Amino acid sequence: MKTRTDLGFIRTVLDQATETNGYVAAKIHGLSPKTVYRWLQHRDEHPEWPTDEQIAEHRDAAARLGEKRARSAAIHRSYIKRRYLARGERMTVPAIGTTRRLQALFALGWTSTDLAARLGVGNARVGHLATTGRQQRVLRDTAAQVAVLYDELCMTIPQDPDILPGPRHCRVHDRQRRIAVRNGWVPPLAWDDIDDPDEQPGDWRYTPAARGEALTELVDRGAGITEVCSTLRVSREALEKWCARHGRQAEFSALVSRETWSEAS
Repeated sequence: MKTRTDLGFIRTVLDQATETNGYVAAKIHGLSPKTVYRWLQHRDEHPEWPTDEQIAEHRDAAARLGEKRARSAAIHRSYIKRRYLARGERMTVPAIGTTRRLQALFALGWTSTDLAARLGVGNARVGHLATTGRQQRVLRDTAAQVAVLYDELCMTIPQDPDILPGPRHCRVHDRQRRIAVRNGWVPPLAWDDIDDPDEQPGDWRYTPAARGEALTELVDRGAGITEVCSTLRVSREALEKWCARHGRQAEFSALVSRETWSEAS
């Protein structure tokens, strides 16, 4: 019979039950009568139980188990202490690189919802990490996850889906870019070493070519009037007026005739 109760105590209870009865012994020692009668039944089947040898073995095993648990508890406490003391330097890194990476992705138009879904965290956590001054250090695993995501998305500009057209339609990625501009968050091209706390963002702004230069390049490339209007983002009438003002009617006529000739052939 296996029991977690000390066999010496069981012998004391059984002796008391023998002198009186099981109910009295149970009441004296704070046990249920069912437990006492179960022990009595086992002793009837094994008259010598529990022997002095069994009591000694049981107590030795309990002592060894107690020592093992004590060692395990001491080791766990030591580990927790070492982890707590080392947390500041070995388990964390400066948060500036993580913050700049998230801000750079925001500047490209990625939203906290986009990034949170890829990182497997909540939107609020992404916003917390992206806010300068909110956190001085982050866990190494967190910094590594953000770095991997940054490498994946830093050369990609998200596009809003062409759904729900109309003035009430909110283009979330365009809005995120405007928010980034207001907050002074710069895109990836502004950084040479994004983890260097002493580095300042460089000249990153994209300056499109003048309309005249862009038109010349498109004409030389053999583009038609439709492609030119789409690239320059102007209507055909506006482009015709602009060419008339700048003495480039011949190029406009060439674009029209080129596309007309392409359609005819």
